[in-house]
Amino acid sequence: MKRSFFSLLATFAAVSAHAGSFGGPPPFSNGSPLVTGVDGSYQASARATNVSGIIRFQYASGVQTSSTSQNNWIFFINGQIQRGSTVANIDSNKVDGVMDSLSAGSSTNSNGTIALPVVLLNANNAASGYFRGKMSLNGDFNGSGQLQASPASTNQIIAISQIDAAAAFNPGAIVVTNASYTNAAGTLSNTPFKFRGVRATTTTSSSSSSTSTN
Repeated sequence: MKRSFFSLLATFAAVSAHAGSFGGPPPFSNGSPLVTGVDGSYQASARATNVSGIIRFQYASGVQTSSTSQNNWIFFINGQIQRGSTVANIDSNKVDGVMDSLSAGSSTNSNGTIALPVVLLNANNAASGYFRGKMSLNGDFNGSGQLQASPASTNQIIAISQIDAAAAFNPGAIVVTNASYTNAAGTLSNTPFKFRGVRATTTTSSSSSSTSTN
């Protein structure tokens, strides 16, 4: 009887440690649902009536990367193309994400000033939304979300530069240029959707591009 009790206690302790309680080993104890941690590139397909879309996001060293090419979404909705950037969070077995609209694009010089020309994209169909789902131990995930039209907004572009000493009478002067532009409101109606995705890769390089497959 005593031996059976200690055997049961040992089995319970082993199972609890594997699940991350009682100081169990990572990644379970640090909020990750995956045995190999959350690093990697994720991609999901979204579908609804007259809707087809792709959602992508990427993690490295436990946090989402800043790569614009790996953290984005694009949807085809009733003949319109909607696109933007993705911000996602993996917590335990849950996945939450925000889909931001892409209304403008620009580049910067080496000193941080805005490089001209600046190209502004205002297609009158900007949209934003969210998605929520669950992730399994294998890295596949699924859930639902919604897109809606972005409201009209007025945006500012502020460029700060310093005049070249060899090309002006006032060397070193700071020049601030301020311009504004208005995005028209989007025309998309509220669009709910369901999605299903996988972790396509488990590692990322320093340049935020995938280097190996799962």
